[in-house]
Amino acid sequence: MSEINRTSSDPAEQESLSTRRRILDSARIEFTANGKAGARVDSIAERAGVNKAMIYYHFHSKENLYMEVVRDLFSGLTEYARRDLTGEETLEELLGFLIEIHTHLFTEVAELKPIIFREMANPNPEVLNRIAQVFGETGIPEILFRLISQGIERGEYHRIDPRQALVAFVTLSIGYHIMSPLVDRVLRIEDRLKFLEERKRVIVELFLNGLKVR
Repeated sequence: MSEINRTSSDPAEQESLSTRRRILDSARIEFTANGKAGARVDSIAERAGVNKAMIYYHFHSKENLYMEVVRDLFSGLTEYARRDLTGEETLEELLGFLIEIHTHLFTEVAELKPIIFREMANPNPEVLNRIAQVFGETGIPEILFRLISQGIERGEYHRIDPRQALVAFVTLSIGYHIMSPLVDRVLRIEDRLKFLEERKRVIVELFLNGLKVR
């Protein structure tokens, strides 16, 4: 998502970036609707308003294009983290930041859930490695692991594997986003935006209360 924002005085380069951006946007729609296997390059080209050969010029293959779409979905995360994180955050502050990211991804990036669900159902190691790499580049997993480990050593938190703690938190954080079509009906959640805002506070409190030694 960020490459089209690069400035250039070269009209040819600007046109190339614009074309690449249109192809990526079109491919996101096609892959979301039909998956990688069912997506048609012809449909992507038609929606993007380009010749099919232009797709192969920029991305070489449908598989490479799919990988770039996945990368593009998460491309703002590293910049977001570098812009807003100082490295001096408390665990509570960092958990709140992570929930904000999850909420943004699952509510504002419409194509994320269908693509992620397909990858979970039929894992592609290359795709999952790319997603893991993007999250790793934010520095958030490493910082969270360090803060939890330090709290354990100080005797503030239960002596558990920090990886277990992080998995528990992520599960708490994204569980509703995965189950929301059903949960909203079962629990009669009518004001979803208000509920999402309340969750940001509640999840951090629940997690920290479970982590702390009493």
